[in-house]
Amino acid sequence: MNYSSSSFHLLPMSDEERRHLVVRYSCADSRFGKMVVASSDKGICYLAFGEKAEEDFHFRFPASLMQEEPVHRSLYQLVERWGTVDPPPLTLHVYGTEFQLAVWQELLRIPPSATSTYKSIATLIGRPKAVRAVGTAIGMNPIALLIPCHRVLSSSGSPGGYRWGIPLKQELLQLEASHT
Repeated sequence: MNYSSSSFHLLPMSDEERRHLVVRYSCADSRFGKMVVASSDKGICYLAFGEKAEEDFHFRFPASLMQEEPVHRSLYQLVERWGTVDPPPLTLHVYGTEFQLAVWQELLRIPPSATSTYKSIATLIGRPKAVRAVGTAIGMNPIALLIPCHRVLSSSGSPGGYRWGIPLKQELLQLEASHT
């Protein structure tokens, strides 16, 4: 697996867009557990795992018109083959603060099988003292895997946190390392 940050394009979502967004979503069982994926007309806007993923999805898009559709097949196939295939170019249509968007953009620059630290991300976005805020922004990442927050560790080398669980974070890192 070898892709650059150009594989995924981060497209910020405005407040106005978020209020009137039409979101297509689907739920499926994946190799990483229950998966919820959603997209707008402009791109992927949500991807999460776990039993609370659907609840979180509805919380993040409270005023959106929801249209449940069959699973997003190409994205589901990408998740099922994660670590063994190069992902296609995708637009990620995300809602976040300027700070969150800067953090998420920096995460896109971390190649598979590489890791970074919260401190390094803070320095790279020009906010070296905002290490905790970087951790919070990473924890708010709306698109698992594609915005690779699993590649960020604490400065001590420990896994730090992961919204979808430390075991999944470790599995993803091992999977990517074994296929590069």
